[in-house]
Amino acid sequence: MIPMSRRSSHAAVSERKEKPRLGFSHNDSFVSTVKLDPFVPDCLRQLYEFESVLDSQNAQHYSNPMQSAAQARSSHPAPGLTGLHETQLESDAETSLIDPAPAFGDVTSDGNGTGIFSSRGNDIVNASSRLGLLPLSKRAQPPRGYKSLICAGDKYLTAIEAAFEGRSPGKKLDLKELQNGWTRTTTAEAGTYAGVEARWKAAFEGLFGQSKGYPPRSEIKSVSLNQDKAYTTILGKDVNEPTQAYSVGLYYPTRSMMLSTSSYGVPTRIQEMHQGITKEERNKLLPTISTLSDLMWLAWNTVSTSPGELRYLARDKLYNEETMAVMDYLFVRDNKGETRNVPWPGLEYSGDSDEGKALLATPNGRATAWLLIDFAQEMKWKGEISRRELKVHIFSFVGDYCMLWDMEPQSPRQRAA
Repeated sequence: MIPMSRRSSHAAVSERKEKPRLGFSHNDSFVSTVKLDPFVPDCLRQLYEFESVLDSQNAQHYSNPMQSAAQARSSHPAPGLTGLHETQLESDAETSLIDPAPAFGDVTSDGNGTGIFSSRGNDIVNASSRLGLLPLSKRAQPPRGYKSLICAGDKYLTAIEAAFEGRSPGKKLDLKELQNGWTRTTTAEAGTYAGVEARWKAAFEGLFGQSKGYPPRSEIKSVSLNQDKAYTTILGKDVNEPTQAYSVGLYYPTRSMMLSTSSYGVPTRIQEMHQGITKEERNKLLPTISTLSDLMWLAWNTVSTSPGELRYLARDKLYNEETMAVMDYLFVRDNKGETRNVPWPGLEYSGDSDEGKALLATPNGRATAWLLIDFAQEMKWKGEISRRELKVHIFSFVGDYCMLWDMEPQSPRQRAA
């Protein structure tokens, strides 16, 4: 389980006698000063700049969250990764990137058929419909921003490797921090279990064999975290109005897998609640726990007696248009144009491939990246993971796009080869 102590800032991990350099914090804009391996801060700083640029662009359309992809492309300038490529490329990003991987939609109703839960279902339909209207010849071309995502994904991988080697800062979170405005529930609707099983049964059978297959309900742990109470911000200010952000997932301790089924990022909700707020003002309203990667890790630690054995990180029923555009392009290009039904194992890519890098840098891949960066030293694989050993599967089930990241260290013999 998580140690019941927490470092309020990233600890120094290098004894090098050099001038302190900027570390990173993807939770907010308050960047801590720490001593690090000389290469790592530059990598992490560029990632932070990349997310901040896109975040500032996305803030422009919160007054109309259902803005179409075409409108977004015409209104947002091109994001760039400092020093990573010569050509500034446009991006299809339409979600807040301060939450590293916000918003998947699985829950389509909040009980009354209205509100933020039902809007998630609408987003899935709208995103799928807009992609489906494009001719295959257009969908077979890389989406705008694809090269930028590859460049960013390479930096995420560098940061992940550094984290597993102990060369970059990590986090120590206390489960008690969920008491700061979050409510945890451990039940899910029957329809959620049934839908996830339908989409993921073949994947479990492929990963663990027919005999073991999909686990019984008794081995599946549902955890929902809802920011539905007053809270104290990262600056110590009391806020009485909850954001109603949430993270919902099914967790499989016996299979070393976490599966995020639905989420709505805290920064996104604050931006929607306070129209016209600047990024700096918004960040001052963040609770101490606000990123999807932190929420997933904390939830995992409430259900697993051996959290360090985590191996699979899965995302269910994607709706984010930027992520779907990349997956749709790969399905069309590498699966002969079929996108609606691409059964397991679907398409598999090495984390170090251009495809893997692009997927890791999408809004729905970043939570995986930050979870590995922040909590590598809590995992049994520390010191053993390289970018070549990460792989990603993407598949679709009746039009629902899904993603799974697998980290399996190579044997000494494989490494020598």
